[in-house]
Amino acid sequence: MALKIYPEYPLDELEQLIINGSKVPYGEFLIYGDLVQSLAESEHDWYVWYSLRLPFHDNTRIQRAKADAELDFIIVSRFGIIVLEVKGGNVFVDQGRFCFKDGEHTKWLPQNPFEQVKGYKYTLMNKVFPNFKHVQFCEAVAFPTTKIAIENTIYDKNLIYSDFTRKNEYHNIENFLLHIYKYTREKLESVHPITFKKLKKNDLNYIVNTFSPKVQDTNVFASRNSFQWLKERNLDYLYSLAENPRLMIEGSPGTGKTTMAMAYAEMQVERQGIYLCWNSLLCVYNQQRFNEKNVRIDCITFKQFIAKYHPSVQEKEVYYLKPLSCAKLVQETLQYLEEQEQLPDYDYMIIDEAQDLFDRNLALLIDKLCGDGQGLSQGNVMLLYDLDQSFSLFGRDVTEYAYFLKDYFTHFKLHKIRRSAQKSQIRQIAEHIQESPEEWEEITDHQTEYDEIELRSFEDVETLKEAMKIIIDNINDPSSSLLAEDVIVLVQSKVWQRRNNVADLIVALDMEELTPENLTLKPTHLQFTTALKYKGLERKNVILIVDKPDQFTPFEWYVGCTRAIDNLSIWQLHTYQEHEE
Repeated sequence: MALKIYPEYPLDELEQLIINGSKVPYGEFLIYGDLVQSLAESEHDWYVWYSLRLPFHDNTRIQRAKADAELDFIIVSRFGIIVLEVKGGNVFVDQGRFCFKDGEHTKWLPQNPFEQVKGYKYTLMNKVFPNFKHVQFCEAVAFPTTKIAIENTIYDKNLIYSDFTRKNEYHNIENFLLHIYKYTREKLESVHPITFKKLKKNDLNYIVNTFSPKVQDTNVFASRNSFQWLKERNLDYLYSLAENPRLMIEGSPGTGKTTMAMAYAEMQVERQGIYLCWNSLLCVYNQQRFNEKNVRIDCITFKQFIAKYHPSVQEKEVYYLKPLSCAKLVQETLQYLEEQEQLPDYDYMIIDEAQDLFDRNLALLIDKLCGDGQGLSQGNVMLLYDLDQSFSLFGRDVTEYAYFLKDYFTHFKLHKIRRSAQKSQIRQIAEHIQESPEEWEEITDHQTEYDEIELRSFEDVETLKEAMKIIIDNINDPSSSLLAEDVIVLVQSKVWQRRNNVADLIVALDMEELTPENLTLKPTHLQFTTALKYKGLERKNVILIVDKPDQFTPFEWYVGCTRAIDNLSIWQLHTYQEHEE
């Protein structure tokens, strides 16, 4: 048996069939034919499911929640599981979004196919086959009628099968599928201590019985899902905090992750620990908090660790490195320390904002720095992360790294957002901006919808200056309860980098730039920084200064909004002149 396809249709009839109330899309028809032609005589055994509908969807990693999922193709062999999303028509990328030609008109695809297929993949990983921990789950996107190369830094071209890549790279779809297995495996194994296993015959039979069950198996998804939900609901994480040596805590801003980290550190009486994060401001801030509690812990950023111990690297060299390059430096640093017999062995570790570190060889660092060189299996570790804050300008996604680390940790997901209990709109507006940045050209259009958030639009810098001066005067007024420590001004990075008159305004008002050197728990001046530098920190009141959004800004706006504890103001400056450097 080289190929078993479910359901099996005669190719000469498939294009005219009506499936789920609709005619088979031409792109899916082409891929179905390619699979049959290429895999039927393969030396490997292949199982393919076409147009498979699942009665649920894992909504944790997508922007638009779904009640169910319809997967174009699921392709299985002994090498693993591939989810293939198909988009027909002449697809191309314009301004970072996928489009297609409808006559003379350009239309956007309603969903990003890369995000779509990733959501389907995690549905299989988390809800259908949660016990397949060392099995490859892969994603790929097919544009079978696209005859040009799709080149864009936001999307991974290695995951694309098109008419162009078929003719110029892979020649047939089987070669593409084998490439996907190899590419996915090498990408993950290069920075994660995992070895993928091949699916055995009983594993393949289990998959077949799951997707094409006998009559008595028709409720297999619902029963498994309900059991998992009940199990999660009964977890007592406070008890587990004391009982489990390795804790992996996932939670959105305001769910109490930092509070739990402080409590965890205080429990480590007379033990030496290390606190590790990426953000310098966050590191210095929590060092001061640990000092207040007399906790024995070294606080250091990922960059500082490499610069301190690597024989030939400076901290500033690490900052702009791509994750894989940084991962290589981590490996070199640890190897050097082992050769010099200077490798530290901490009693415990706290990893904060770990979504910034997952793909920078964090797993290897944990393994080497505690538990007598076996930290993943014997160390005491608390790892805190929020996957919603893991995306960046170039589509960086670290979900899979988190997924495989769960093998070594007791994992908890904190659902209730305690910080925004009084102002739930803080979270809501952040998610709205992240999901639909094109709707925020004029932020005041949303004032009625978000009546607890201050949304102001400024046409000139003088009006902005007056508004900022009111805040400063209020802080300096002895009769006012507002303190400098209660407010932070966060400036959108591209606004500050342009050195426009917003930057001049901040300087003219004698505001203080927040840096690791002047960070204190009790500042006396109104402080400012960028949203990304302030990631992981918080203030009662946040003023976020922005300009017009584009596809590159939702991540930073989201981070800036979610730094607010009680009150959020978003000030949008429409007109400003940029200075020549």
